Amino acid sequence: MATQERLAAIAGIHEYPLRVAPGVSAMQIKVESIRAALEDAGLSWSDVDGLYDCDEGEGGGGLGMAAYLGIKPTVTDTTQVGGSAFEFQTAHALRDIAGGACNVAVLSYGSTSHSDRRAIGTGGMTGQGRANWQGNMEDPYGLTLISGYAMVKMRHMHEYGTPEEAFAELSVVTRAHAMRNPEAVKAMVDLEFGAVHPVSEITIDDVLESRVIADPLHLLECCMVSDGGGALVIVSPEV
Repeated sequence: MATQERLAAIAGIHEYPLRVAPGVSAMQIKVESIRAALEDAGLSWSDVDGLYDCDEGEGGGGLGMAAYLGIKPTVTDTTQVGGSAFEFQTAHALRDIAGGACNVAVLSYGSTSHSDRRAIGTGGMTGQGRANWQGNMEDPYGLTLISGYAMVKMRHMHEYGTPEEAFAELSVVTRAHAMRNPEAVKAMVDLEFGAVHPVSEITIDDVLESRVIADPLHLLECCMVSDGGGALVIVSPEV
């Protein structure tokens, strides 16, 4: 990474308020979130010269997204490494701003996974019945997203002797924090999670006694599937 001589700052943020958003596309969620984040930063579309976007499957990533937004960025980053893509993109934006490549970077995400009723985690990695060269060596054998993570957990337990209780503690701590966030509690209610497990703090025993989804991962170790998204505006000191 370039020397961080030009420090950057997060100037605007927006979190899409709904976790169940039928009738709205992922692109709409992203655009609305970017607009609100720019407004939060006191900036306009024409100020954006760095676009960090990984498409999310609607075919509007990169230059297509720039054209849709009506902007002409000097930097376009389409890094896609799954759920951690936005951590990478944030680091890339900092690098690019520090290097003088751009001054106003926008990152966004949008998803309608819940409303689309996509079987994320338990369905095949290809999803939606579309041909996918990335999954053609895995989908025929029943490998799912969750079972892929289950293999990682199994390997960690084998290599380091990590007990199940240590992994369960991650879910316990995560839920404890979530119960202190009204928005997170509302999301669990909106997603009708209470039909699966009480919307409350949980214990290690709760986690280990919940049904196994893909051995050794239990239900309470898996993420809920929701709609939603958000946007982030990162700027240089000059802005």
